[in-house]
Amino acid sequence: MHTPSLGRRLVLAGVVVVTVLSVALDVLLYVTLRVNLRTGLIDDATEQALLATRSAGGVALDELATKLAGQGVRGAITEGDRTAIVGLPPADGEAVLHRDVELGRGRRLHVVASLNSVNRSLHRLVQLELLVTPLVIALAFLLLRLLAEYALSPLDRIAVAARRTAEGRRGERLHPDRTDTRLGQMASAYDGMLDALEQAVDDAEAARDETEQLLERDRRILATAREAFVTVDDLDRIIEWNDEARRVFGWTREEAMGRTFAGTVTPVRPGRQRALRSYVRPGAVEPSGRVIAFTGCNRGGEEFPARMVAWTTVHGGQTTTSAFLWDVTQQTMAEEAISRLAAIVESAEEAMFSTTLDGDIVTWNSAAEAMYGYTAGEAIGQHVDLIVPEDLRPTMRASLQAVENGRPVERFETVRRCQNGTTIEVAVSMSPVRDRQGRVSAASSIDRDITEERWIARQLDNTLAALEATADEARESEAATRRFLDDAAHQLRAPITNVHALAEALLRSGADLDPADRDDLLSAVYRETGRAGRLVAGLLRIARLHHGAALAPAPCNMVALCEEQAATVRAAAPDLEVTVAAEGPVPVGTPSVDRHAVGEVLSNLLANARRHAESSVAVTLRRNDGWVEIEVADDGPGLPDGMVDAAFDRFVSLDGRGGSGLGLPIARELARAHGGDVTYEGKAFVVRLPAG
Repeated sequence: MHTPSLGRRLVLAGVVVVTVLSVALDVLLYVTLRVNLRTGLIDDATEQALLATRSAGGVALDELATKLAGQGVRGAITEGDRTAIVGLPPADGEAVLHRDVELGRGRRLHVVASLNSVNRSLHRLVQLELLVTPLVIALAFLLLRLLAEYALSPLDRIAVAARRTAEGRRGERLHPDRTDTRLGQMASAYDGMLDALEQAVDDAEAARDETEQLLERDRRILATAREAFVTVDDLDRIIEWNDEARRVFGWTREEAMGRTFAGTVTPVRPGRQRALRSYVRPGAVEPSGRVIAFTGCNRGGEEFPARMVAWTTVHGGQTTTSAFLWDVTQQTMAEEAISRLAAIVESAEEAMFSTTLDGDIVTWNSAAEAMYGYTAGEAIGQHVDLIVPEDLRPTMRASLQAVENGRPVERFETVRRCQNGTTIEVAVSMSPVRDRQGRVSAASSIDRDITEERWIARQLDNTLAALEATADEARESEAATRRFLDDAAHQLRAPITNVHALAEALLRSGADLDPADRDDLLSAVYRETGRAGRLVAGLLRIARLHHGAALAPAPCNMVALCEEQAATVRAAAPDLEVTVAAEGPVPVGTPSVDRHAVGEVLSNLLANARRHAESSVAVTLRRNDGWVEIEVADDGPGLPDGMVDAAFDRFVSLDGRGGSGLGLPIARELARAHGGDVTYEGKAFVVRLPAG
């Protein structure tokens, strides 16, 4: 790249421009002044001639010539064929200007003006210009040099920054305040170039570090590789030999270096020594994965089966051949053992298969085909979820995780899915499969179909459970019967004892008993027998309910039923105010209930309310979220706190007013038989029955 001085080029260009402009200005000034001087000179001469002619009036031709000459006019006047000379005629070589002027009356003036004074003035002007123009050019040169230095000072900063960057300093940036100018654009481009260069340097250093790390990693890989690694040159001499090669073949690195491949790695055959490159396919310049079987030989001359993967490398015109090699003696023995084991597995009655630690099926025996319906070709390569129901897959993953951690999964029972979509119950045992280094590499599973066994076991369990339930029910029934008989005997003892005492009193008194006292005793006997009858009736009702007495549901007008039961209470207690009201629409004809049973529920609740009410009892019906609710409330004190649950127990009377203690339990049992209930809420009993 041609790089002349930019400042010099700017100064020279400026000087050339100033010179051209100065010369052009001088020429323009000279031409303009010459034209103007000549024109002015002839115009003045003409004007003087015209003024003199006008002042002369009609004088003769010679007199007019004399007058014009006196005015300094030079030339000649013609009048017809006469001519009069005015002033001195032009001398030879004298530069003059000519102009013809019409004076009138047939006269014509030919004016002549000398250019000698004009030429002298122009000559002096040219001399002045020749003197001044070089000075102007010299001054312009100095000014342009100063301006060039000032204008190019940013480039000096760029050069300084570039030199510092070349010295290794980073972060040298110009940071122009304006990027829309040429210098600003150049400075921005320079900063961008430095950014790119520094990034490129960083990338190159990172690449170098990465390359060194890769080389170090390769060296460590080769040093710690579990396969022997050998490299030979084009003469088949060993140039690379790792620790595993020393272990397999018995030669140290120092001993192996420089030896030939044949005789160090392979045995020497008479008349047949194969070089390492002879095992490589033509053109193979990287490991192809093609495993080559060969016979290896260690330092002691012992031969053994071996395998290798070999390839060639061309670098700098030199060809090398490399190979990974390993002793397969144990592998061969293991393959034979595996073949025997495979025959055993294939003939087993249990389903046996193995998977990777990720769950991909690797092997699949004939029993597995028969059990699950998938052939080996269909199952191998699929995930084990193929036979695991979706809800049991987390359990399968947990089992695989346990096996991966080296823990066998003891026999457990689960469910598996067959190809036809059916499920079977199986007993599963899972074990880890380890490689030569003892690492867990796979999982094996033994599945046994226990569907029939589980069905028999469930049938036995169901039979046993039914027998135990029947025994429990019998024991519970016996206990309930005993409690019932105890309660019944306790409750019936009081009225029977009273009847016995009253009857004894009547017998002893005989005819001497006053008729009024006899009537009182007979009334007491009547009350006690009635009480005993009510107890017997209640006990029979509870017994029938416990034995599942059938209800006879039918559409029932609940308002009318409540009015009937309220009328009975009004007749028994005329002083008690009993009201029946319906809140909102309660459809007539619904719900479908056993009218007699619901009537008994209302009768028991109203009888309880009549015993505790002071002046009024209110029955309210309402519809609430699919239920018909009947609320029975009185203005009595209500149940004591904490005694609500006890009020619904049999033979519990909290008031001591003659109640049998069976009304509320019977009411609740009848309501529950309808699918409803009786509860105590806010000093009122509420009956809930299904509205549908």
